[in-house]
Amino acid sequence: MAAFQPYRSYDFSDVLVVGNDLSTVVNVTSTGQTTSSVSLNWLDAKQISLNNDITGIVISANATVSVIAGTTCSHVPQTYRYDCGLIAEQMIPTDAWENEYIVPNMPPRAGVLIRVLSLKHQDVCFYTQRGSTCKQFLHQHLLEFSTGSEPVVVRSNTTISVVSYGVEGGPFMTVVPGIKNFMNYYYFVVPSTYSSYNNSLAVVIQSSQTSGLILDGSTINSITHDFNVPQPFDSYSVLILRISTGYHKLSHQNANVKFGAFLYGNGNLEGYGLPIGIQKETGKKEQFHSKS
Repeated sequence: MAAFQPYRSYDFSDVLVVGNDLSTVVNVTSTGQTTSSVSLNWLDAKQISLNNDITGIVISANATVSVIAGTTCSHVPQTYRYDCGLIAEQMIPTDAWENEYIVPNMPPRAGVLIRVLSLKHQDVCFYTQRGSTCKQFLHQHLLEFSTGSEPVVVRSNTTISVVSYGVEGGPFMTVVPGIKNFMNYYYFVVPSTYSSYNNSLAVVIQSSQTSGLILDGSTINSITHDFNVPQPFDSYSVLILRISTGYHKLSHQNANVKFGAFLYGNGNLEGYGLPIGIQKETGKKEQFHSKS
């Protein structure tokens, strides 16, 4: 479970669990290893609110549930004292976690802030163009990494979940798909509510395959930024392009090429960010949406 530190004493860090079946037993394990249980039927919801950061709480159940976590008012990073805002994200299940990730930067954001979740003690390594840093992850403890506006590679021995935060501006929180979660095509929408925002796509793709990207039936010729991904995935690039409101399809002309894609936007005092699709290794496609 990922969220962020609430800004004020009357702000909360929350998790919402929604049942998808009858008689679903949900276990909630705190970072102090205390477990409580609740029974949910179809579309029943259980909300947990705390005055501190809920990152590290574990939700388990005997049937499928939907889990949304967030914070009512956060500054990202905590030292940034402008544009306090709501962040929320639907958490992906542990069987969709991977061990290799490319976290894109999202200009004009000033930097990248990453949090890692793990079910095991292990070393997690972060790679930038300036080198690598490895940190030991202790189960249910917070592991955080920040850098400037550049792509970051995250690798671990076993599966982890990676969450990226919008830095300095209207905050947002988004899960990051692993490389094996990438897809060949995506359908997505930019709501007209965001017509006044600077809306962009961040596409993570092998550098040799960028010319094959297709947006709404046409090749892409409006790339505003092209960033090199650090080793060991220096064969990849992060492309940034502006996107209009409305319904869209992003694909590659080669059905065997898979890539990652994020939609994000910046308003006056608000922001949002989300992956526009995540695919499990089993081939089942699932859409996860972020609202900030």
